[in-house]
Amino acid sequence: MNRRMNYAQKGFNLIEVMIVVAVIGLLAAVAVPAFQDYSIRSKVSEALGMASSLKSTVVEQAANGGLANVKTGIVGDSASFSRYVRALAIEDAGVISVTTQNTGARVDPELRLVPSENGGGIVWSCLKTSATLASQVPPICRDDVAGGYRTSTDPKDIEDTVAELMRAFKEFTKKWLADGGVFKPDNVGNASFSWSNNTPFMDAFFEFAGITDFNRSGYAPISDFKVFYKRDANGKITSEVSGVYLQIGGTRHVLFSNGDTASGKHYGDFLAGDPKQLTPP
Repeated sequence: MNRRMNYAQKGFNLIEVMIVVAVIGLLAAVAVPAFQDYSIRSKVSEALGMASSLKSTVVEQAANGGLANVKTGIVGDSASFSRYVRALAIEDAGVISVTTQNTGARVDPELRLVPSENGGGIVWSCLKTSATLASQVPPICRDDVAGGYRTSTDPKDIEDTVAELMRAFKEFTKKWLADGGVFKPDNVGNASFSWSNNTPFMDAFFEFAGITDFNRSGYAPISDFKVFYKRDANGKITSEVSGVYLQIGGTRHVLFSNGDTASGKHYGDFLAGDPKQLTPP
C-alpha cells in the first residue's frame, strides 16, 4: 500500500520542469516574431491591393507618350484614407509609392510599384525601401528600390544604373530635408553634389541607397558621378533633382529629370545659364 501511494505522489523534478520551461520559451521566441511578421505582411498586402488599382491610371496615361508622360500627384495622404495606408502617390515615370501605417512594425513598410516599358506593354516590379524589413512584405516585394547599381562599362548597364540613381536621389532628397538635413551642394557653381566628396549628404545617400560597388576613393571603375539640382528664377538652388551624370571608364551617360538622356557626353556640355545649372539639350 505505501509503495503504491509513494508512486502515485511522484511528479516532475526541478530539472524536468526547467527543461519544459526552456523548450516553451524557445518555441515562443521563434513563433511570436514569425506571427508578428505574418500579421504585418497581411496589413501590407491590403495596402498593396489598394495601390494596384492605380496601375490602370498609369497604363492609360503611358499609352500617349510613354511613362515620361505620366502625371505625378498625391492620390491620398490622410489618417482616414485607410487604416493601414497613410499615403498613395504616383511619382515620376509612373512609379506608385505606398506608405503604410498602423502595421505594428517598428518602421512601417514603404513599397514602390515600378513600371517599365516592354514590347509595347507595361511590366511591373514591386520593390521596398531600404528601411523596410524583407520579412514584413510579400515575397514579390523583397528587393530594394535602390538596387540594381552596376559598375559594368556596358552602355545598357550604365543607363539602368543612372535611372536607379535618379529615382533614389529624388526619394532620398525628400527624406533628407524631412529629417532636418542641411542641403548645400558642395559645388555651388553648377548646383551639384560629387560622389567623391565625403559630405554628410553624400555619405547618407550611399547608406540610404545601399551602394557598395562604388569605390569612392580609388576612382575605379567609376571615374565621375554627380547629381545636379535645379535653380529657381532668382538663381537659388532648389531641392529638385535636374539630372545625374555617371562616367565608368571612358563611358559617359547623363539622365535629365525630364527623361532625356545623352550618352557619350560630358555633363559640362549641358551646363547653361548664369549661375550655371544642368539643362536638357
